[in-house]
Parts: sequence; C-alpha cells; structure tokens
Amino acid sequence: MNVIGITGPTGSGKSLVCSFLAEHNIPCIDADEVYHKMLLPPSECLDSIRAAFGNEIFLPDGNLDRTALAEIVFKDSKKLELLDKTVLDKVLEEIRTIISGYEQNGFATVAVDAPTLIESGFHKECSTV
Repeated sequence: MNVIGITGPTGSGKSLVCSFLAEHNIPCIDADEVYHKMLLPPSECLDSIRAAFGNEIFLPDGNLDRTALAEIVFKDSKKLELLDKTVLDKVLEEIRTIISGYEQNGFATVAVDAPTLIESGFHKECSTV
C-alpha cells in the first residue's frame, strides 16, 4: 500500500491536494476528522481523556467540552503533551485500520492529511510526504 503523507499548517493547501487526489480515485484520510469522530461518546478515547484531565472538561450529556480542554492545553505545554500522549496512539491506530480497509477494498494508494504528521512520527509509515 502506498501511503502519501500530506502535512502543513492551516491554509497551506492540504485540502486542495486531497481534492486533486480524490479526483484521481485516491482516498484521503483527514486525521483531524478521525480524531473528532473518536470524541463522540461513548469512546475509549474519551475515557482516556477523562482519566487524564478529569470530569470538569465534560458537558452534562457526556460530550467533551472542547473549549474547556483547549483552554487547559493551550496555556500549558505539559498539558498539551499529556493530551498528545493520551490520544495520539489511538488516533494513529484508527488511521492504520482505515488504511487497511482501503487496501482490502483494492486501493493501491491512500493519502493521509495530518497537520502533525511529522511530529506524530507517522511520516515514517508513509511512502512519500
């Protein structure tokens, strides 16, 4: 399976590249979208976040209060590292599962749109970045 890693900051054209690839029947996995889907209750990812940060960042309906979490992690680099350690492996494993599904369905190439592709180390699993 050829994995194309697409990375860069917001506004750098990642979505444009993914649109081009989709026009050529190459699926693109959006890492942020994968993560956000993993935040829908009930989920193991949410359980891990709750264990690391407590109940105060959750809404009464059990959903994550992303604003409250952002206020914590963007003011404290150690808390941001904790969040990354808490969810990163789960997100990467889900991306690997999605890639495997595409491969089983006959796709030879898939792209992964991930702003933190290199920081996460996933670039090492890509054929090209």
